[in-house]
Amino acid sequence: MSIILLFGLVGVLVFLLFTKPFLKVLEGHRYVHLLEKQTWFQHTLKAGLFACLVNIGLVSITVVFLYIPVWIDFVMSPLFPMAFGVIGSVIVWGLLNRGYKGERPILMAFIGSSIYLVILIVALVFFFRPTERMGEALFHWEIALMLIIVVSLVAWITSLYVLSYRSKKESD
Repeated sequence: MSIILLFGLVGVLVFLLFTKPFLKVLEGHRYVHLLEKQTWFQHTLKAGLFACLVNIGLVSITVVFLYIPVWIDFVMSPLFPMAFGVIGSVIVWGLLNRGYKGERPILMAFIGSSIYLVILIVALVFFFRPTERMGEALFHWEIALMLIIVVSLVAWITSLYVLSYRSKKESD
């Protein structure tokens, strides 16, 4: 499991190096044009709150797709829903980035990605809080919390970066 997590982290870092070409591909998308036309989306706070709601939706959809196999008693690797969640999230963040032409993109991105920061803080609180669990239950609890901490930290940083990315031409 840790090797898969390491590959995921390396994959995200490689993606962050190629953010500019990825965003260029999304430049003419119809949702980008739709967001550009919306005057409310060009306000920092409103766009950030919209991005936060979108991120809550993305997290919720991913969690549901992680638990559907458990509910129907079907054995499936959690890697597929997580991979589709990551790919879908990055595409949506890119669309939001291209559609937002307002000022202070870093503030919009911080508001929009705050749900991942909240998840990270809650997981850290649970991790350092004393627990009644013993033995194997404690081990599984701590492993799950560590995975939540790592995934939410990476999601927060990636969301913050992709949502706030501006090239030098756009900054001028």
